[in-house]
This record gives sequence, C-alpha cells and structure tokens, in this order.
Amino acid sequence: MKTTDLEMIESNKFSKYIVFFYLVFAGALLFPISLSAFLPLLIFIITVISYFFVSYIFVALYKNRPLLVLGLTFFFNLIGFLFGVILEWGEFSLMQELNAINVVIFLIFGPLVVLLFYTLIQHFYINKMIKN
Repeated sequence: MKTTDLEMIESNKFSKYIVFFYLVFAGALLFPISLSAFLPLLIFIITVISYFFVSYIFVALYKNRPLLVLGLTFFFNLIGFLFGVILEWGEFSLMQELNAINVVIFLIFGPLVVLLFYTLIQHFYINKMIKN
C-alpha cells in the first residue's frame, strides 16, 4: 500500500511541535514587516513559502478544522511576537515601529496566509482523493 506524505506527517506527531516552534520563532524575528528594500522583500517571500509548508503540515494534522488552525497560528505567532518585543525592548527601531497598525497587520497577516494555504491545500487534496 502506498503511503502519502500527509499520512506520514500525520503519523509523526513530533512535526506538530516543530511547526509550533517555527511559528513562535518566526513571530519573534519577523516583526516589523517592511517591504522597502530587497532583503526584507526576500525575507517576506521566504516567510510566505514557509507558511505554505506550515499549512501543509496543518492539513495532515488537523483535517477540516480551519478555525483551530487559525487560532493556533495566531496564538503561537502572538507568543513569538511578545518574545521578540521583550528581547528588543528599548531599541529605537522597535519603538518606532511598535504602533497599533503595524502590530495588527503583523498578527493578522501570518494566520490569514496560513489559513488561505490550508484551505487551498485541503481543497486540492480532497479533490485528488475523490478522483482516486
């Protein structure tokens, strides 16, 4: 019997903790999102690609539970954001970017991108299962 990669991820529960750690890590390091130069734009693109892989793992772990995926992503992103703010507290660049608009955009962007990828991957995965 052929085992798909989603089934392998589902059987390895340790992958859940890796994803949670990554979301905390990304939340701590990526604030603020700035697209004004090449390097931040490259980091933004890499982050979106990594959110795709996070969503793929969430499809394997939490089938048909988009609100749980949204909540978990927001929660771990928030924890990472708070760790990042605590670590950089008092720096001029942080204080300049730490306003309500930047915080809301940062905390909403990641979970919505993960949810978008989650629904797209799940849709295509279900269509593939129906065809087979």
